[in-house]
Amino acid sequence: TKTALGTKIRELGIKAVYIEKLADLTRSSKSYIWELENKAPPRPSAEKISKIAEQLGVTIEYLLDDQASI
Repeated sequence: TKTALGTKIRELGIKAVYIEKLADLTRSSKSYIWELENKAPPRPSAEKISKIAEQLGVTIEYLLDDQASI
């Protein structure tokens, strides 16, 4: 059976891997990706947001618009 601890460790591990991979693919630091996720408001450069959108397979507008859907 799954425990809360096991589930949370797994989720956090997946997120950590995703942040590291996205940082590598966009030539960014892990802390920069973390700041984009957690800092309000994030202030990415146009070049970085373009690379992130490309790697995630979405448009820039989708990433920046609270109302946009995939």
